[in-house]
Amino acid sequence: MTDHTSTNSTNSKSTISAGPYSAKEVEAKWTSFWLENKLFNLKIKNDAPAFSAALPPPNITGNLHMGHALNGTLQDVLFRYKRMRGFNVLWQPGTDHAGISTQMVVERELKKQGISRHDLGRNAFIEKVWEWRNQYGNAILNQYKRLGVSFAWDRVAFTLDESYVRAIYKVFVDLFNEGLIYRGRRVVNWCPRCLTSLSDLEVLHEEKSGFLHKIRYPLIDGSGAIHIATTRPETMFADVAVAVNPEDLRYKNYVGKKVRLPLTNREIPIIADSYVEKEFGTGALKITPGHDTNDFEVGQRHKLEMPMIIDEKGKLVTEELVPKPYQGMERFAARQKVVEDLTEQGFLIESKKHDNAVGLCDRCSTVIEPRLSDQWYLSMKELAKPAIAAVENKEIRFIPDRYTSTYIDWMNNIRDWCISRQLWWGHRIPVWTCTKCNTIAAYEQPPATCSKCKTTELVQDEDVLDTWFSSGLFPFATLGWPNKTIEMDTFYPTTILVTARDIINLWVSRMIFFSLKCVHKIPFKDILIHPVIQTADGKRMSKSKGNAVDPLDMIEKYGADATRLCFTSIGLKGDQDVRFREDKLEEYKRFVNKLWNAGKFVISKINAGLEQTPAAELVQLEPETLSLADRWILSSYNKLLDKLQAAYKNYDYQILANELYQFTWDYFCDWYLEISKIDPNTSNNGNNSTKLQTEKVLYTIFEGLLRALHPIMPFVTEELWNQLPITNSRPNTTSVLTAEYPKANSQYIDESAEKEMGFLMRLIRSIRNIRQTFNVPHSSVIDVIFEANSQQADLIKHYTHYIEQLTPVKLSAKSNTTPERCATDKIDNTTIYVPLANVIDIQKTKDKLMQRKQSIEKEWQKTKQIMESNEFKSKAPPEKVEAVQNQLASTETQIDHLEAQLKVLN
Repeated sequence: MTDHTSTNSTNSKSTISAGPYSAKEVEAKWTSFWLENKLFNLKIKNDAPAFSAALPPPNITGNLHMGHALNGTLQDVLFRYKRMRGFNVLWQPGTDHAGISTQMVVERELKKQGISRHDLGRNAFIEKVWEWRNQYGNAILNQYKRLGVSFAWDRVAFTLDESYVRAIYKVFVDLFNEGLIYRGRRVVNWCPRCLTSLSDLEVLHEEKSGFLHKIRYPLIDGSGAIHIATTRPETMFADVAVAVNPEDLRYKNYVGKKVRLPLTNREIPIIADSYVEKEFGTGALKITPGHDTNDFEVGQRHKLEMPMIIDEKGKLVTEELVPKPYQGMERFAARQKVVEDLTEQGFLIESKKHDNAVGLCDRCSTVIEPRLSDQWYLSMKELAKPAIAAVENKEIRFIPDRYTSTYIDWMNNIRDWCISRQLWWGHRIPVWTCTKCNTIAAYEQPPATCSKCKTTELVQDEDVLDTWFSSGLFPFATLGWPNKTIEMDTFYPTTILVTARDIINLWVSRMIFFSLKCVHKIPFKDILIHPVIQTADGKRMSKSKGNAVDPLDMIEKYGADATRLCFTSIGLKGDQDVRFREDKLEEYKRFVNKLWNAGKFVISKINAGLEQTPAAELVQLEPETLSLADRWILSSYNKLLDKLQAAYKNYDYQILANELYQFTWDYFCDWYLEISKIDPNTSNNGNNSTKLQTEKVLYTIFEGLLRALHPIMPFVTEELWNQLPITNSRPNTTSVLTAEYPKANSQYIDESAEKEMGFLMRLIRSIRNIRQTFNVPHSSVIDVIFEANSQQADLIKHYTHYIEQLTPVKLSAKSNTTPERCATDKIDNTTIYVPLANVIDIQKTKDKLMQRKQSIEKEWQKTKQIMESNEFKSKAPPEKVEAVQNQLASTETQIDHLEAQLKVLN
């Protein structure tokens, strides 16, 4: 006997389980198989088109969250699809050293041991951080494996790799030598906890309740006082002026005079500056250039002194400017004491409650202290112009397009970037100062001698670069730049970037201007901005608030395929925020099980038929013997493939998910599989060749459907595909991933079959709806009378076997009289009648319907009273009002439906 069940080495090791689908078992099996066989490793074919992207590198301190999982799924769908289309693909993974976050984690561990980084010293501390990184730093990448992502695992990068550091230092030195990197003294965002400066984008703003204090500053000539308003009275010891608007007539005669600073004996001038808003507060502002960005600019215009009275740890300094009672006090304690003393000495006029947007460190949530500091800056004017042009002229596209304006607005108003951080972990700034001749220079490699005087007495800058400086080079530094590499030639610029909107300014903008400056190319062509997943009630997920959903828990409970399908259905082009719905995961888990059960049926049916049909002939369809259902499903399937191709081209993830879901569940499982079970000998033209053709079609559609579903649901499709017999469309390859993605074949598009089958399906649905409406037992064979035009009557007669076996009925054409108590429906030019008198107990059914109607009417009346309440409509949250409105509409629909049923029975 010939063996027709030849399979590859993979599926010969296992057979399809007869039980329910075990996601955990299947996922573990295929994850190991893919990685052991290095299916995701980089392989470059000379004649193939390229598709590439860089994974937004997660912090080594991080764990997989919903944003990572959504991002990873959306990218993996594209990469698996492109692999199956024969592209050269590179999905470059990597992790970020995460300067502040990682240093905080390690310092916290040291604190448990009673030591600080300063006790260890810089080099020893950095060794400790490397130890931590080597132990824990790849945890998040391992978590990604649970999702099934197809990273180029042989190319995992780290932003402190030697090759990466060389790229960073080359960029820095080139920019330094061009004069674009410079040292400047300005007010920066300072974190007293992390002891470092932060960029504006690293500061979170949170509305907090505080006080606006109105303080009397007496004029030294004794003629009165000027009143200022401030939320930060503790900074008054660093005041150097009081400013008013030059057009404010109230203070016309005050400009040029001096006031005595309360709680001190110091005198400061009253100046005029257009920065002051006449309408805000009293129209007079205290000017503190050392602790306020706007005051700093006022101070520069008026050449004012810029003292600082709050140190790097957030305490008032022990210097002459600060009166002794306040020296060394923590800033907020000092604020309270200053207010008490101002009150006691008669300087405080009033303190009003005031909500204020307070800046917080995005790493540790400490309140930011604006503070004058010497820092390294990157001049942005020259870099911003080409970066703006690249987006405006559509070289780079944002998808959805609404995020284009976010980027353009930021770049048009961008300020010079403070790139230095007062940390130890990170890329130490490659600037050395000669202690002999004071030459300051930047070097790609540590210099042995001064470039000017040749002395060896050189001191390196203590600061490190902002983490975003290094991650801004990620798309090209990971490809070997500045060396000439095959990866750069093949994959740069990359094809896409997938990320969230909250790092458009932090990361996306920087990758664009760095790439244009250093590589003279755009870094990517399409930027796909995915939504943010919120909690079910519309709040931002946060681990600290305890409302974050862990995607690993989702995978554990529902399986990776259901989780991936859920993320794919979210896509890109809907709302910018989406609410998490666990019921969707339940639904998609059922879908996976549906596919699994369909697979068990198809595989058993195919294997049973292999005695008559060799595996190689399973894809040899004979059009003349195809049934109507065969022609319909083949036409629908090939139209589906056209839709999928267009959806991939346009990044329409929702369409991908929805079309595959609907076709698989509805057309294939609920209709075609059921039709395939019908004995062809019951039809008017049934024969064995029709049965064999149906088996071939069943194989063709299911095998192709598994390939089509694979990019979204890789695990279950891999398991099922490897149980199918080997044919031309399912070759002897190690994985479905290496098979070709299915393409539409226009020769199978059959509009006539779709029209005829569509009519029969609507007819069957109508009969089923009537049975359900009147609680007709499913096992009962009922009479159905039809009245139709000649064309549809012939169609019904020809395919009576479909109708009678898919919903137990006995069909007959209508005579001259219409039976009493019939449920009716009209489908196109056909009317059906279902006599109910001999099928159900009419009176008993009427009684039940009346009881149900009365119950719903009571519910409707109660809901209506709530909606008519002015108090409810004015005080209830909008979502609650909407829910009650929907409930009212639902009960009205139910009442209408019950009345229609009673009308039939009467």
